[in-house]
Amino acid sequence: RRGGGGPLPARCRRGGTGLEVDLRHPGGWMTRYAHLGTVTPALATGRRSVAAGEAIGRIGRTGITYGTHLHLELWLNGIRQDPAPAFRLESCGR
Repeated sequence: RRGGGGPLPARCRRGGTGLEVDLRHPGGWMTRYAHLGTVTPALATGRRSVAAGEAIGRIGRTGITYGTHLHLELWLNGIRQDPAPAFRLESCGR
């Protein structure tokens, strides 16, 4: 489920990381959810926005992967970011 605020632009596609949903956030941020097993029917049939609290899909293992999991990416102005600080976690390998 996506977090609070108004509706966000969304894009659903298949890529190297399987079934993906990209959500555009204010301030140049984008979140990508990948290796999804399914996406909600509305996104699968072309709807282009997601409301706060709305489910976007279910975890899976599509694409090149081993095991069921959620692949999350954070991007700022087209540059991939380390998600650990956003979740107040320690970075892996640092």
